[in-house]
Amino acid sequence: MSQDPTPRVPVAVIGAGPVGLTVALELAHQGVRSVLIDRAASPTQFPKMDVTNGRSMELFRRWGLAARLRAAGVPPAHNFDVIWTRDFNQPPVAVWHQPSAQEQTERLRSLSDGSGPLEADMRMPQYTFEALVREQCRAHPLIDFREGCAFDALAQDQQGVSVQVSGGPEAVIRAAYAVGCDGAGSAVRRLLGIALEGEALPRAVMFHFKSRDHETLHRHGRFWHVYAPGVAVIAQDEVDTWTAHFTWPPGVEPDTDATLPDLLQQRLGVAVKIDEILLHTVWQPRMMLAQQYGLGRVFLAGDAVHQVFPTGGYGMNTGIGDAVDIGWKLAAVIKGWAGSALLQSYEAERRPVAATNRDYAGRHLGVLIEFQRQLAEGVPCADVARFVQTHTGENTSDGVEFGYRYTHSPVVCHEAGVETVWEAERYVPGTWPGGRAPSLFRADGSALFDHLGPGFTLVDFSGSGAQLVSMAQTLGMPLHHLHVSEPQIRQAWERDLVLVRPDQHVAWRGHTPPEPQAWRRILDRVRGA
Repeated sequence: MSQDPTPRVPVAVIGAGPVGLTVALELAHQGVRSVLIDRAASPTQFPKMDVTNGRSMELFRRWGLAARLRAAGVPPAHNFDVIWTRDFNQPPVAVWHQPSAQEQTERLRSLSDGSGPLEADMRMPQYTFEALVREQCRAHPLIDFREGCAFDALAQDQQGVSVQVSGGPEAVIRAAYAVGCDGAGSAVRRLLGIALEGEALPRAVMFHFKSRDHETLHRHGRFWHVYAPGVAVIAQDEVDTWTAHFTWPPGVEPDTDATLPDLLQQRLGVAVKIDEILLHTVWQPRMMLAQQYGLGRVFLAGDAVHQVFPTGGYGMNTGIGDAVDIGWKLAAVIKGWAGSALLQSYEAERRPVAATNRDYAGRHLGVLIEFQRQLAEGVPCADVARFVQTHTGENTSDGVEFGYRYTHSPVVCHEAGVETVWEAERYVPGTWPGGRAPSLFRADGSALFDHLGPGFTLVDFSGSGAQLVSMAQTLGMPLHHLHVSEPQIRQAWERDLVLVRPDQHVAWRGHTPPEPQAWRRILDRVRGA
């Protein structure tokens, strides 16, 4: 491996799934170059994710990417309904009627208290997401995207990281830092010797196919998901592409040579006309969390550090939050205006979020298991329906998705007193430090979030923050001064001065400008100096 200690590139990103792509784009958004390597020369063929939640879409909107993603995803008029059924020969046991992205957006525009996100959820399979975002990375001048380039090994020292690869223009990439986004079986994590905690669940079979047999599949109406005993069916594009996931009892080896259309008929109770089998695979659900989020100059993100059952859609979406967090922090340190404590805060902030999301994915999975148990034991359908309708949190846990707070972060100015209440199924707006700031619309109809800068932003409702911005600038810290006068925004934001980070989380807030020495201490804390 190379002995040259001089880093040739600021960051090497290993793995170009959704999380690695996001790390590279976040670094580029902050003006920092990266080399992005991926063993595959093209996007995945597997659907994997099927929802990008509103929080991820808010983060993508910062780059101007949200609208392009929506244009490529499932049209926003289609709903997010979930049908619970014994089989398709009987009426549904229950239906979760959930609004379309279009309906969500209309509702969000009507809110004036900050209690909703800026962006609605979006339905999109991972192969569509990767195709579009890979294109963005290929075109960006700050991203050296090396597709078909395999990661082999790495070594790090005090000056940087040497990443050994094969299939690229050079055998060793010398970078100041590296981020491993190489999935659940992360080779980077294994090389760092970082263990996972948690459990593996029984294996499942994914069956990805095309069918225009809408008469059968839409027997109970259009749907996003169908849950039936032993199978979940997902509408991928509302046209002709579907995915079925079959569960298997413990100790029984999945027979992938079985006729999957016959198995689908067995689980649904009706024959679905299959036009084309796209692919099938055995996959291993896990509920895992890494003991560490990195070591030295090498960090981990996404499935490399957390793996959850898909209920709730927390896997990829949690990884997007990881990617933005480590991305802006690496950029700040590389540009020289932040200290090493900022990088140390990555694990302190993101690991508790992953732990919470793992727990809630498990709760949602428990609802599926209990639904199947009740049907198997002959519980009356009316009672099963009541159970299902009182446990709708799988797709309505806004507090989990938007309300997470960096309560123990060393780079947030925490306050004394009683913290604002947190609820899993409801986002409670506010600017308690560490939490996501509320999204509202300004008097001219523009979104407040769209006025925040790429670095820190001082949101000033009193017009008293100019000197605070000047001090930050003397430290080389990018701080945008945003004067806001709308009363309803001030009410939701709770203070006259609110310091917002690049990821839209609150770093500090106050009623009056701090004295110079106190303000310097605040700035040093939030930039990890």
